[in-house]
Amino acid sequence: AVLAANPNTVVVLLGGGPIDVSPWAAQAKGIIEAWYPGMEGGNALAHILFGDVNPSGKLPVTFPVKLEDSPAMKLGEYPSTPGNPLKQTYKDDIFVGYRYYDTYKVAPQFPFGYGLSYTTFKYDALAVTPGPQSATVKLTVTNTGPVAGAEVVQLYVRERGPRLPRPDKELKAFAAVALDPGQEEEVRFELGPRAFALYDPRAAAWVIGGGEFDILVGASSREIRLQGSVQIPARNALPPHLDRLSPISAWLAHPTGRAAIQPAFAALVSQFFAADSPEAAAPAPSEGAGEGGGADGGTVNTFLLDMPVGKLVPFGVLSEAELSRILALVNPREGARVSAQTL
Repeated sequence: AVLAANPNTVVVLLGGGPIDVSPWAAQAKGIIEAWYPGMEGGNALAHILFGDVNPSGKLPVTFPVKLEDSPAMKLGEYPSTPGNPLKQTYKDDIFVGYRYYDTYKVAPQFPFGYGLSYTTFKYDALAVTPGPQSATVKLTVTNTGPVAGAEVVQLYVRERGPRLPRPDKELKAFAAVALDPGQEEEVRFELGPRAFALYDPRAAAWVIGGGEFDILVGASSREIRLQGSVQIPARNALPPHLDRLSPISAWLAHPTGRAAIQPAFAALVSQFFAADSPEAAAPAPSEGAGEGGGADGGTVNTFLLDMPVGKLVPFGVLSEAELSRILALVNPREGARVSAQTL
């Protein structure tokens, strides 16, 4: 009724996830997804609506046209498991979110990564340079509109003819680029082996099938602007990947990771146990870390070994710079790195 009375209506959405906008989205002059903006949300929206701020966000989820298009209904047992109204079984498996919509060719209302602004951007000059089980991807982004704005450049990887089930394409890197009118910037992505790997449940390892991979660069999962390809050789098993959320036990079971964090772990143990206790003097566990290493395995394992390694920073036994250094040490060019340079 509002849209019929005033065709110049802008609709603001307040909520925590996708909603059904299909009955009226085509008639609205604009739609702003505000999520839960907080008590200053009104001022923020006013700045956007009056053009003081250029909205440059991208959707972190997919908006389906209708509920029946969602993977919970297409693949799962929504709204409940037959015979048990209190049970809901999800069967998305690896096809979560945009991976489902793209793989099963289900057209969304708004795709993952979608978002407009008050300006426009041009993508060009894509260059893909192969390396040993890696690739360097470069492109140029130009603000072709009348106002300053930011664009989130998204890089997806697609394996041609995978030997294991795999989504149509997967987001492997992205970069936010803020540009003035007419300004251009070179965006560079460094893709390591893990950008091309998938998990093989039979081998219980991350593997690279080998062959040709498409490099897809775009403004959303459905708006691919540039495309290239790269040949990546096969690899049977990648070394375990460690990050700041990996438990301390996993780091201590890794040959490089153990040496890198053992001094910090020993310092952490000394904070929790008296200096004359057997736990404080106990060496850091190794192969048995997950099964009760140390003088009092139950106490140490339960309380400390399951702690994410990133928690060593707030405890003061490891600095953020030291953590970044050891992360690079144990994961040499495995994932993706991004840089941008103004031209």
